[in-house]
Amino acid sequence: MSIKIPKEYIRSLVLISIVFLSASNVSAAQWEVGSDQLYTTIQSAIDNSHTLDGDIINVHSGTYTEDVIVNKKNSAYKPILVKEWK
Repeated sequence: MSIKIPKEYIRSLVLISIVFLSASNVSAAQWEVGSDQLYTTIQSAIDNSHTLDGDIINVHSGTYTEDVIVNKKNSAYKPILVKEWK
């Protein structure tokens, strides 16, 4: 005895699965670094206890004389991203 599942049902399940799996990227926070921002050093933004896997640190223009150390348990799939703010 075989059960036939309508194609529309399978398509709906696939669509719901895609939406559910991609929703995890929505929660990433963005932190601003710059002379007139919440954080004035890249390290202070990384050290923030609220900076989590997948978060983005936007670095505004300026000179940052520092050695940055990431000492957090970040997943390889969702690293903290430090990027130039444009």
